[in-house]
Amino acid sequence: MDADKHFFIAVPLGGIVWWMTGNIPAGVTAFAAHFLIDIDHFFDYFFNHGFGKLDLRLSHFFKVCNCTEFTKLFLFLHSYELAVILSIMYFYYKNLYLGAFLIGFLLHLILDTAFNRVSKCGYFFVYRWKMRFNANKIFSGLI
Repeated sequence: MDADKHFFIAVPLGGIVWWMTGNIPAGVTAFAAHFLIDIDHFFDYFFNHGFGKLDLRLSHFFKVCNCTEFTKLFLFLHSYELAVILSIMYFYYKNLYLGAFLIGFLLHLILDTAFNRVSKCGYFFVYRWKMRFNANKIFSGLI
């Protein structure tokens, strides 16, 4: 799913969390967690394109990401294993901000899984690792 769509989902998500909890920082946390997960695309961009031919235009960055011009994809934050770890932490600590983060994080993963053309296990880090992070084996379309 494109970053602009994630942004437009993150805004009402943050508002809903704020409304449900009465806590503005919790709403901001849910917003940030949902929207900023895509920061891991920057690592993949630099890994695949290097710093030598670096094009700092965001339009170029998103074009490259959306057209899957990568040979290797790590996507460290796009991971259901990480969601499980966060869930365990939330149920152990019962922390409002961790819960808000988990909501934003999970919604992002679920939407990416639903709307991106990925292999069944593409958002499991262990699967990507077993595929040696080969983008062609993991993704068959937009990231």
